[in-house]
Amino acid sequence: MLATVLTTLALLASAVAHALPVIGVLGRSGLARLYGVTIDDPGVLLLMRHRAVLFGLVGALALVAVFVPALQIAALSVSAMSTAGYFVLWWSTGRAGGAPLARVARVDFALAALSVIVLCVRVTAG
Repeated sequence: MLATVLTTLALLASAVAHALPVIGVLGRSGLARLYGVTIDDPGVLLLMRHRAVLFGLVGALALVAVFVPALQIAALSVSAMSTAGYFVLWWSTGRAGGAPLARVARVDFALAALSVIVLCVRVTAG
């Protein structure tokens, strides 16, 4: 029972956290609001918009996994890798990007930790 509740909460948190950056698909203004950055290079803008699409897919997987138990371990694993990956990159670059990117790092660290804890609970619970 506890594992089910924790799994649902972690997946919903992942779905929300990964859905928020989807606004970046709309372009420069959405990315500026999210991350406090200005993107002038069209190639970088395209890459950031594509990144927003990929986050949407991770969020969609997490949301679907709430209702499809067979996807839950995979969704939690993808969430943990996505969020831990950003945190490690942010930390390794000297915590670049100021307050907006530090906020992303804090959220991602918390979500990565939650996802890993829930994965451990699920694996040990059988």
